Amino acid sequence: MPEPILDWGIALVLQFQGMGDWMIAPMNALTFTGDVAFFLFVLPAVYWSIDRRFGIRVAMAMMISITLNALLKMVLHAPRPYWYDTRVRLLGNGEALFGLPSGHAQNAVVMWGMLAAQIGRWWGWVMAIVLMILVGFSRIYIGVHFPTDVLAGWLVGAIVLFLFLRFEHSVLAWFRQYSIQAQLGLLFAASLMLIATAALLEGTIDTRWSMPEIWAENAIAAGGIPLDGVSLQDTVSGAAAFFGMAAGASWLYVRGNFDAGGPLKYRLVRYLVGVLGVAIFYAGLDAIFAMLAEDESILGYVLRYGRYGLVGFWLLGLAPILFLQLGWAKIERQRSSVL
Repeated sequence: MPEPILDWGIALVLQFQGMGDWMIAPMNALTFTGDVAFFLFVLPAVYWSIDRRFGIRVAMAMMISITLNALLKMVLHAPRPYWYDTRVRLLGNGEALFGLPSGHAQNAVVMWGMLAAQIGRWWGWVMAIVLMILVGFSRIYIGVHFPTDVLAGWLVGAIVLFLFLRFEHSVLAWFRQYSIQAQLGLLFAASLMLIATAALLEGTIDTRWSMPEIWAENAIAAGGIPLDGVSLQDTVSGAAAFFGMAAGASWLYVRGNFDAGGPLKYRLVRYLVGVLGVAIFYAGLDAIFAMLAEDESILGYVLRYGRYGLVGFWLLGLAPILFLQLGWAKIERQRSSVL
């Protein structure tokens, strides 16, 4: 990114931060709606206890967005404001990876845009656009994104949203023509291709470009965390979660799917037990695997793939099967041809 554009962005970030510290709490609350943690705890509520079809659509759209964002960050390897200029305060959680495009802004467009499309009313789109703008603003205010990062995130998110809504049914209809074994093979191969693409990008960038040491120094001085630079972690996580979710949904589909409705007590128990499973796979395995290998090692990447793949498979496949076996859910009566 040319320095004049970065300098213009710094000026705008400083102007936003000059609006007062009273905004720190609400801005961090807004930015949390774009975090993976938010996604992991809200998606199950929708998928397990409200609307299974909508839940799976949001899950697939979000995983595509998250993985694409990780690849674009590697390609563009742009700094964050608090890395670039010591006048910028870090008013939220530090970030270890590059900033362009903003993943929070991009994911906000996809997630809230999917909700607006589901509602199908003008006020739904007004609500969604307001949330998209506020999430983007929060990322600038807390000092982790330039305005150009947010604009790029909104643009990429809009493209992902449009393409997903336009082609989801035709792609799923094509995919469902294959046997479950072939479906799982295609999904696994696609996830490995994404990781291989990221690995090639990492090798190319590492030989042609090195991160300025001042970025890492400024990040630590601002109270941030050590920078990972060009890392495969986000791509491996996204590709694995995509494979696990899609594999779980495909496996469940051939078994009849499940009805997310039913008495409130069953909806609540599905969510509570399901989230416990998410915590076990996501946090429990993370603690165990951290003792077995470094994150940036071959074994570390394999373990990361397994952890995120299991989380995805639990969310969309294994947990619903458990609910059916325990009598907390029923087989869906009216089946869609694709979902």
